[in-house]
Amino acid sequence: MTPMELTGPPLKKPRREETEATAATDAVASTHNASSATACVAVLTNAELLFAIGSFQEGMPFVLIQLEEKYGVTYAAKRNAQQEYFEYKKKRATDGLVSDLEGDPLVDVELSKLYDKMELAHRSLMELAIIDNNIRSLDLVQRIRSWPDYQHQRRFRYQEPLLVAAIHGNPEILDWLCAHSGEDDVNKWLRDPWLLSGAIRSRKIEAVKWVRAHFRGEKEPEILTQMLDSLAGSGSLEMLQYLYSVYPERMIFSANAIDDAAAGKHFDTVKFLHEKGVSVCTTFAMDSAAEHGHLELVQFLHEHRTEGCTTLAMDHAARGGHHAAVEFLHTHRKEGCTTQAIQWAAEGGHLDVVKFLHRNREEGTIVNAMDGAAANGHLEIVRFLHENRPEGCTARAMDYAAKNGHLEVVQFLHSNRTEGCTVKAMDDAAAQSHLEVVRYLHEHREEGCTTRAMDEAAANGHLDVVKYLNGHRQEGCTARAMDQAAANGHLDVVRFLHEHREEGCTKLAMDMAAKGGHLEIFQFLHEHRTEGCSRAALINAAGSNQFTMVKHLLEKFPSDKWHPLLCSDAVGAAAQNGHLEMIQFFQKHTKAEIRANALDLAAEYGRYRVLHYLIEQCGPIFTSKAIDRAAKYGHDRVVFLCVRAAAKATEPRTEPLWTSDALDDAAIFDHLEILKLFRLIDPRQAVATQTAHILAARKGNLEAVQLLMDYNETWEVMDEDEMFDEDETRIFQITNAAAIGHLEMLQWFQDRNPDLFTRRAFEAAALNGQLDTVRYLDAHTNSTANYNGALNAIEHGNLSIVQFIHENVTDLAWTPTAMDVAASEGHIDIVQFLHQHRTEGCSREAMDGAASNGHIDIVRFLHEHRTEGCTRNAMSEAAGIGSLDVVRYLHTHRKEGCGKYAMDAAASNDALDTVRFLHMNRTEGCSKRAIDDAARNNLIDIVRFLHANRTEGASTNAMDFAAAQGHLTMVKFLHENRTDGCTKLAMSNAAANGHLSVVKFLHENRKEGCSQNAMNLAILRGDLTMTQFLSKNRSEGYDSDVIEDADRESTPQIESILGLLVPGRVLMNEESRHSSQHFMVLRIFRRRGVEYRWTERMGNRYSDGSDYDDDQVEDEESDEEGTEEEEEEGEEEGQGQGQEEQQDE
Repeated sequence: MTPMELTGPPLKKPRREETEATAATDAVASTHNASSATACVAVLTNAELLFAIGSFQEGMPFVLIQLEEKYGVTYAAKRNAQQEYFEYKKKRATDGLVSDLEGDPLVDVELSKLYDKMELAHRSLMELAIIDNNIRSLDLVQRIRSWPDYQHQRRFRYQEPLLVAAIHGNPEILDWLCAHSGEDDVNKWLRDPWLLSGAIRSRKIEAVKWVRAHFRGEKEPEILTQMLDSLAGSGSLEMLQYLYSVYPERMIFSANAIDDAAAGKHFDTVKFLHEKGVSVCTTFAMDSAAEHGHLELVQFLHEHRTEGCTTLAMDHAARGGHHAAVEFLHTHRKEGCTTQAIQWAAEGGHLDVVKFLHRNREEGTIVNAMDGAAANGHLEIVRFLHENRPEGCTARAMDYAAKNGHLEVVQFLHSNRTEGCTVKAMDDAAAQSHLEVVRYLHEHREEGCTTRAMDEAAANGHLDVVKYLNGHRQEGCTARAMDQAAANGHLDVVRFLHEHREEGCTKLAMDMAAKGGHLEIFQFLHEHRTEGCSRAALINAAGSNQFTMVKHLLEKFPSDKWHPLLCSDAVGAAAQNGHLEMIQFFQKHTKAEIRANALDLAAEYGRYRVLHYLIEQCGPIFTSKAIDRAAKYGHDRVVFLCVRAAAKATEPRTEPLWTSDALDDAAIFDHLEILKLFRLIDPRQAVATQTAHILAARKGNLEAVQLLMDYNETWEVMDEDEMFDEDETRIFQITNAAAIGHLEMLQWFQDRNPDLFTRRAFEAAALNGQLDTVRYLDAHTNSTANYNGALNAIEHGNLSIVQFIHENVTDLAWTPTAMDVAASEGHIDIVQFLHQHRTEGCSREAMDGAASNGHIDIVRFLHEHRTEGCTRNAMSEAAGIGSLDVVRYLHTHRKEGCGKYAMDAAASNDALDTVRFLHMNRTEGCSKRAIDDAARNNLIDIVRFLHANRTEGASTNAMDFAAAQGHLTMVKFLHENRTDGCTKLAMSNAAANGHLSVVKFLHENRKEGCSQNAMNLAILRGDLTMTQFLSKNRSEGYDSDVIEDADRESTPQIESILGLLVPGRVLMNEESRHSSQHFMVLRIFRRRGVEYRWTERMGNRYSDGSDYDDDQVEDEESDEEGTEEEEEEGEEEGQGQGQEEQQDE
């Protein structure tokens, strides 16, 4: 089979007379044979004709372009939405989370929101016209959607218009669609069982009445519990009353109905549902009503419901400043509150609530209360807490107040408190341009600042702060100050730094000035500095369309500096950003060649005009990446342009036009027009992978699922690595459809593959709280209710599903694990339900789990109503997360106690109040890990407390860790107050991580020194100022071959360092750079950075509780050196693959 001959639009847009737009343009066509003058008169005297003709732009009616802009359906919105998705997926992978295809199919809420955002950005013109209630635009879309130019464009998709109109609740549009569409289409639309559900979603009774009057389906239309719950949550009382009047027997709600109505402050809806006998809600109802200060609703739930509330009710009411709700809960309820009540009220500035809780409650608060009040500038609350509460604050109080510019709070804390601050106070105040705060801290405090103060002030253009720091402080800055000032266009700062500082800058300064079009800064640096710029300058300027800057670069620098390959890179940057005129400029004035990469980038970023030009210039030399990436981002016009150009090419291609990536992404991101185009042209180019099939189902895209099935069925033979088990894939799809509650897809699979419904589908639905799906699966498929499903529902707090399984599956064997899981996850309503309706009970893991997660309400309930008790892990784990309420309760009411881990973990996790409580009330004590971990996490107040009150001491890890993280105040404290000292790791890791102020302090005050890795890693990080300091003040030096590795890395900063260390060194030429294999800094760190690796290893060693041994460090360092050559050989063998992965990334 050979690819079919392409038909469709030519590379240039069709002539106007070849297309039809509206009835108005038809009238214009009728005057085509008349004289020009007559035609002009006809147009000018007819407003509709004039508007229609004048509303076309680039072959597209301008009124439709305006419609897209009105609703935010733009190129930028589409690109941004998809980029957010990719960034989020990357973050999930970095965090070590499983992919969508692994483990339990728990729906990621954030990912679902990103899917929705992408859908909004890609809405079709048909949908926008319906939303806009614009029949004229809808008529225009309906007429031109069959034009050749628009057949393969998603924006002209015309999918289920009647359902869309029902969802948006417009009977006028519904009538128009039925009157102006084919009878077969109308009949199909009116038989859709989901049409009524769509009208209900609109929350407009007239739309529901219209659907009921016109519905032609044989089956009863679908009414989902999820939909009814949503109506309740939005307060759609009239719609609920209407549905009760016409479908009384189908009004089935879950616990979410009253809960969400209460959360939305819909008192009348809550009252209506209660009166209709909706039997279940949870403590969330009163908790959320209190959170929003809806006192009347709180009173109603208290008087008419039995679910009650939790401590969150008063805590959240206090946070919102709802004094009346707090007072009511205090007077009429027994749940009480936690230490967070005063804390949150203080942070929010609610002094009256703080005073009430102080006078009437016994829970107290924690140091975070004054810290938060100080951070937000609530001086009166800071003063009240200082005068009336014993908890005090931490150094963060002044740090945050300084950062946010609250000078009066800083002054009060300085005059009345002893906690002080850290270098962050002045650093952050300088970065935010709070000069008066900087001045006060300098004149009244001794903590000082770091180089970050001037660096950040310079980067943000705060010249007055830079001048003050330069004139009054000794810390100075780094090369980053001038680099970032230049990048951000702050010429006055750049000039001042050049005239008054010695740190200088790197090549990055001119490079970023070029990118930003800051010509004056670029010229100043060129005339007054010697660092110069790198190849990136020209690429940045071209990519940013900075014509003046590009001309300046080409004129001021010798022609041999701009290698043709570099100019080609500049053309690629211009192509990526759609700057056609810039490309033409380079073609005219340089020897730049158009390479395939430029076409690929233009395609990936949807630059149709640029790609059209490049193809005309050099033919379809793009690679498979062009169509793959265009398909990924939904650039349908670009895809069609590429395939048409390839079809007309005279030379055969050496690679396929697209790969499986194109199919996968087109399916996953709902670019179905592209998928259909691929199938139409040549379905043998590539085959969709199993991932695409599964993720299409996970997104609920039934049409994509169907298309992929049809697509792969056209393949007679698959390569072995492309084959996958179809039954396994369908099971995955069914499971994922169940997870998102896509009943229509499940019904389709049930008709097609009923034997592939397994217990996993029910478990996935229960896991995600899909009550409608749970009912459907249990009643109509082989995937019936099971205990794993119950545990899934329990784990995620889906009470209604737990009730359904309990009531409908009488022969199911339950275990104590059910209550253990509910308690650990904090679902008190399920704990109470199981306690009241089941007999299995729980184990000690219930209270242990509840305590370890800070669930004080459940700990109290289990203690008062159950006899299983807990272990010492309960208090230890509660202390570890800083849950003082739980620790105090267990200490008062239980006898199990805790271990040393309790104070160690509390110290590590910034729980000063818990550390204090354990010290004053318990005898278990702590270990050296307490100070060590607190130092690593920069918890200066905890270190001070432990140092003053405990005798366990610390190890060299404390200062080593603090130095590595750049915690200068901590390093100073440990140096001045403790004798544990540090090792070479302190300065080496501080240098590796760019903490110049710490390195200077250690150099001036300690004798341990550092190793060669200090400068090695500073060089590889491109840290010019650090390299200068170490080269000038230390004798350790650097490894000889680090220069070669740095040269390969070739960043502007590294080029500046190499110019410093090896004057006159000839760097790799541009051609060599393009063919060389670039190293990633992290890989070099791992190969070279003994100290860097040891930073990680010390952390791992700490986590398993074993002691740190200096001798062992030296032994293992020797072992590392002995295997270095072996590691290098192994890395060289894998360089090709590593480079390939970098390019893909």
